[in-house]
Amino acid sequence: METSNNNFPVPLPNCGIIFLHFYFTQFFEEQGLLLNKEFKNSNSKIKAIQLLLYLATSQVDFKDDFELSFFKILVEIPNDDLITFPKPLTEREITDCRVVLQSLIEHWSVLKKTSIETLQIQFLQRKGLVMFEDESIKVHLEQSGLDILLTYFPFDYSLVKFEWLKKLLRTSI
Repeated sequence: METSNNNFPVPLPNCGIIFLHFYFTQFFEEQGLLLNKEFKNSNSKIKAIQLLLYLATSQVDFKDDFELSFFKILVEIPNDDLITFPKPLTEREITDCRVVLQSLIEHWSVLKKTSIETLQIQFLQRKGLVMFEDESIKVHLEQSGLDILLTYFPFDYSLVKFEWLKKLLRTSI
């Protein structure tokens, strides 16, 4: 994604996937994508993007590579790299994704009876403005009338660090 040294915010879809950050390392390890908390190879990164797309949207494919832009940032694939999924998600991978989504609903006390689809639409598919800085990536998520529910969010999402990502993610709403 980082193609220049400017600090202009770039609007991107699906930035709300950051709300699932707490699950990513273990989930990607269970999927066999990480070795020593780093992606094994570029195929592992592409599989991670495919899983992130499903987590955010329940879609198994995409119409426009732009939909994947924030996911590319999260796995450090250049934005100008075109992505193709070599094979569809397996039933097991889809089930594993749904388990992660249901787990977030169960841990977020105010969402107990919320559907996975509602979680995805109201939170995970949120657009954001992304800006690259020297040491971090700033993500400013769009606001929603449901933001009051974030008061009860079970995990800190304001500062996120992954072993495989060189920069810290700074998230705000």
